[in-house]
Amino acid sequence: MLRPNWAKACYRQAAAHMLLKVNYSLRPTI
Repeated sequence: MLRPNWAKACYRQAAAHMLLKVNYSLRPTI
């Protein structure tokens, strides 16, 4: 069984990556 800490860290990293991708895609191109 994986440690809950690992799952939480993985989820946070995935959420941050998704947010960054969304911000990058929504940012107008100059």
